[in-house]
Amino acid sequence: MKRSTSISRTVEIGLRFIGMWPDSAYPNLYWSMYMTMVVVFQYHQYSYVVAHFDVSNLTSLTDCLGLALANTLAFFKLICLWWNRRIFYNILTAMKRDWNDRVISDSYSVLAVVAAQSRRYSYVLIGIHILAGFFLSIGAYTIRMMTKIDNSREFPIKMKFSFEVLESPLFECVLATQILCILSIASVVGMINALLATLVSAK
Repeated sequence: MKRSTSISRTVEIGLRFIGMWPDSAYPNLYWSMYMTMVVVFQYHQYSYVVAHFDVSNLTSLTDCLGLALANTLAFFKLICLWWNRRIFYNILTAMKRDWNDRVISDSYSVLAVVAAQSRRYSYVLIGIHILAGFFLSIGAYTIRMMTKIDNSREFPIKMKFSFEVLESPLFECVLATQILCILSIASVVGMINALLATLVSAK
């Protein structure tokens, strides 16, 4: 079945997930829940950076600080998208109107080619980001655990907590939450980049 818009289904699902799809149910609730998750995630990341910051040994913070800054960039992208949501909704509405008018337009074939191309871009970009998040959260963590000499526990994403989290089953719960959060953020960043590629190709 043909899509009634040049926006891919994957991008639409991502926009609904963060409450940014026009006329979706409870957008403010979805947006608030997702942004709360990102803020809490960032708080614990930067708490670790501040607690272990040492000018003479910055290499130990390279991996966690780089990831924290990447997540901060994603946070500001989402804020900008939310701040300009009215303009964004108007753009999506105009794209849908152009797509619905394709039957009476002479540029149907051109529009169909551009739509197919933008969907391919979307799948590739989102797939790359999900794979990057997967290898960062699961792949790198598995390699570190296999090469460790001692049996000490650590998380794939370095965070500082105000309570003890290294005992079961709390450790496993936090570990699963970290993996889900990093995959979620990677997917949303991929969705935003795919959306930008769609808007550029549909211009």
